[in-house]
Amino acid sequence: MDTTRLDDDQNTSILTDVAQPVTGAAGAVFSAGQTININGKDCTIGAILSDSSGEATVYKITMDGKPCVFKLYKPDTPLSDTGKRILTKIRDNPRNRVIKVFDFGQLHNQDYEIMEYAEGGTLAEYLQKKGAIQDMQTLKTIVRQINEGLQQLHSYKVIYQDLKPENIYFRDAGRSMLVLADFGISGLIKDGDEEAEVVANITNLYAAPELARKGHNTEVIVTQAVDYFALGITMLELWLGEKPFKQINAAKRDHQIANENVDFPLDMPVDYKTVIQGLIKPQVKDRWGNDQVKKWLSGESSVQGIAVTSVVYEPLKFTDNEYATNLKEMAALMEKYPDKGIACLYSDILKSWLEKANEPILSVELHNVVSQYGNDKKAGLYAAIYILDRDRPFVSNGGKACSNAEEIADVLIAESDYYQEALKNPHADFYLYINAQEGSAGKEVAETFCKYFKEYSPKTALAHVYFNLQSDSGRSIAIDSKRYSSIAEIEQEEDIDQAELIKKAITEKESLLCVWLTNQGADLPAMVKRYTEAAPKSRFCGGCGEKLKANIKFCGKCGKKL
Repeated sequence: MDTTRLDDDQNTSILTDVAQPVTGAAGAVFSAGQTININGKDCTIGAILSDSSGEATVYKITMDGKPCVFKLYKPDTPLSDTGKRILTKIRDNPRNRVIKVFDFGQLHNQDYEIMEYAEGGTLAEYLQKKGAIQDMQTLKTIVRQINEGLQQLHSYKVIYQDLKPENIYFRDAGRSMLVLADFGISGLIKDGDEEAEVVANITNLYAAPELARKGHNTEVIVTQAVDYFALGITMLELWLGEKPFKQINAAKRDHQIANENVDFPLDMPVDYKTVIQGLIKPQVKDRWGNDQVKKWLSGESSVQGIAVTSVVYEPLKFTDNEYATNLKEMAALMEKYPDKGIACLYSDILKSWLEKANEPILSVELHNVVSQYGNDKKAGLYAAIYILDRDRPFVSNGGKACSNAEEIADVLIAESDYYQEALKNPHADFYLYINAQEGSAGKEVAETFCKYFKEYSPKTALAHVYFNLQSDSGRSIAIDSKRYSSIAEIEQEEDIDQAELIKKAITEKESLLCVWLTNQGADLPAMVKRYTEAAPKSRFCGGCGEKLKANIKFCGKCGKKL
């Protein structure tokens, strides 16, 4: 997927309802405003996102009331059979760190894909705009999500082969959720195998050495380890804020990789450098992968193969029998004894303790907490606790521990009476948790959530927070045990019990369903009126007792008119 992105208002050719595309040697060309039918669905063409790859033209379209990406391949670059099998796996088994594929097929004798539209753009665009990322928590957040994406692709038996910032997208406008996209050169491992034959590609900056073409052979046999090599190069790019090896030619870059003497910045933390070194090992048998990345993400002081400098903390006394000897213990004791915790934080005690353990970056982070929350020391205390122990779950006001965003979303709604008021406060525990977990990106997300409570009523604001925490950013909604992805699916529900649940939700002011429908562009007052005025329907036929479906005029079993 190309990274060039244009806003709709940049298009100068605005046409409406053109029946057929302009067709030339490069294939069909559609215009902004044109309505086309794709596999039975009317779609409106928006902006051209990319037309520079030579492989395909990429459009932003509106389908079922929501923005999507329509990738129309050129006539001479059709989807491969392997590509179609990969898209089938992704479409039929969607995962939260892989771009959602809604459909693929042929239109005007050209292959196409329809995917979700990632509102936050690419990681490459983010780096170009923001520059180098050297906040360790932000780096860990990004690497964790990329690694989750690789695990999910690998579970499909896919070798990605194209991991790079240009193909890593922010699903949401707040840039908190990453997904992997563009599988045009990806390979697929056969069942029972651990490797696959793929096209050689050593010219790519992110390509592992084993992808090099050998003699006249254009194919090579590789494993999923090539993706972890690309992750290592991507991690180096994140720290630098630009493409690595810019000052040297490809041959010298290959020589440095082969001899394991890549030049790293002097200010790069030892553990971060160590992980990159492990990931870009030239020999597959020595290369690090998911296990070592996860160990580093969890904060282990050493990982297999290369030792990382161990951190030793001087025991800090809280009571006669309780001492903090590591970060997690410090966080626990500060929470247990909040007055002492605040005293440690807002004096030089904690700062000195961290500096003696050679933790200057963490010391600076907590200094920033003291500055930011000088007038709200309780908020400062919990911000520090979440920073000291990043593995701590979010614990709701009602005492429920939540291990992921969707669990948090559910508990915010379950305890809505409390959170409709609490989340008006920019220092709410939930926001402190997001800040600590997501680094600088978390701060932006927390500010966005808090802003909702200034723009909407508390109930609607909380609904917006709920949808933003969903893995699909609220593109679908669950009603009881069934999930809906479009207004049409809601309106065409045939099960009477389910239809009654929809009616109950749609006639409740500011319900989750009402907010979701509004976000989807529904005419909510008309829908509410239609459901309110609809007469209650019997669930069973009066003639034969057959359970009925909604929206039917005759019983399907006995033919009785209803």
